[in-house]
Amino acid sequence: MQSIEVFFLPHPPIAIPEVGQGRERIMGKTLEGYRWVAQKIKKIKPETIVMITPHGHSFSNGICMLGTPYVHGDLKSFGVSDVAMSKKINLPLTHLIQMAWEENDLVSLVLDKEMEKSYGTQVKIDHGALVPLYFVDEVYDGYQLVHVTPCGMSALDHYNYGVTMKDVIRCFNESIVVICSGDLSHALTDDGPYTYNPYGKTFDALVVKAIENKSPEILLNLSPKDISDAAQCGLNSFLMGFGIMDGYDYHSEVKSYEGPFGVGYLTGYLVNDFTTLGKSKRVQLSEEAMKAYEDRKKSEDGFVKIARGTIEEYVKTGKKISREAVTAYVDGDTIHELMNQKSGIFVSIHKEGSLRGCIGTIEPVFEDLIEEIIHNAISACSSDPRFNPIEAWELMTLEIKVDRLYPPEKIVSKEDLDVEKYGVIVEDGYKRGLLLPNLEGIETVDQQVEIAKKKAGIIKKDGFTLYRFEVERHI
Repeated sequence: MQSIEVFFLPHPPIAIPEVGQGRERIMGKTLEGYRWVAQKIKKIKPETIVMITPHGHSFSNGICMLGTPYVHGDLKSFGVSDVAMSKKINLPLTHLIQMAWEENDLVSLVLDKEMEKSYGTQVKIDHGALVPLYFVDEVYDGYQLVHVTPCGMSALDHYNYGVTMKDVIRCFNESIVVICSGDLSHALTDDGPYTYNPYGKTFDALVVKAIENKSPEILLNLSPKDISDAAQCGLNSFLMGFGIMDGYDYHSEVKSYEGPFGVGYLTGYLVNDFTTLGKSKRVQLSEEAMKAYEDRKKSEDGFVKIARGTIEEYVKTGKKISREAVTAYVDGDTIHELMNQKSGIFVSIHKEGSLRGCIGTIEPVFEDLIEEIIHNAISACSSDPRFNPIEAWELMTLEIKVDRLYPPEKIVSKEDLDVEKYGVIVEDGYKRGLLLPNLEGIETVDQQVEIAKKKAGIIKKDGFTLYRFEVERHI
């Protein structure tokens, strides 16, 4: 293969005349971008189009690809029954990509007919793929499809999925193009589909800048709050496209951008010939991540050092760390405190701002604080029912907190609570729910109590018992 082209395209069904009924003319720049891309693809005549779309079958912990010989899709859900397409799936390429991801510890699933039944879903082409392909098919339809849907993993994970995919595409003896489908912010105006957020326009400008400057790190450095505020669906698709270019010089261009209907629509592309080497962003990002990890470990106090050491040992080996090994992480004064005191302990694990596991004991269960931390750290990384167990490749990204709980005291009413100072326990018979104090997003006592009730499965509005407790937070 001499070159690879990656196209960025939006997917509003309203762009298709049968859906838009004339309203599509408002997005004239985008329609021009579609037609420009379609002509480029017609000239290339690819044997396969790799379609990366955010609206297929999405899973929290791994990418999904379609694995049936043929797939069908239509726009019936958008009120149009006669816009439909059927495509042959390039199964050899699909499975080679999956194998490469698995070899690099990147989780993926190929959804075939058997899995379709077990998941209670339907293998089909979603509108995120159908809309861009509608314009391609107007001029060229002689291609097979690889259908890829991003997942709930981080931005950097998706970039790495793209890097690994690049190596397969390079070696596959076919002409291939990649389409990264995605709309930008849905919160550009008051009359858009999402509540207006001023960050929407900032996000869209950053995407344009990242493409024009060939700087995916602009997007990789966005915080979880930035991504949430943007109210977008294209980031992970686009980052996979950037990953395909990693380590090579390439040309980039934004063909159009506009924001009708309160949603940002961008068309653009990246192209390289796999001959001119450039600086690998992946290597740069890995070096930066390693430095951030080492700096984070150095700044952590003794309680957290024990929790981190425990988690890393258990994730890597499946074994509980020894007391001798874990106390090597901390100074003598802290060891003396840990060995001679007892209390409840909660270990909280976050990854890139999002909770990844949290387990604890309200009152002491083990002989001292060392054992309390060790056992709860293992549970937090492996047994929180809300999350899959933490895997080795995640370890460098984890942020860990250890909360030492002081004995709870019974209170008369919610007026005795303070969300920043006190945690809360809600109890009704055998049902018991706990929420730590000073948590991001919890601003009122009512919120705090309701979440604790929900965790306990308590439905009634009153008649339950409240306790409050203070914590000593270690970071």
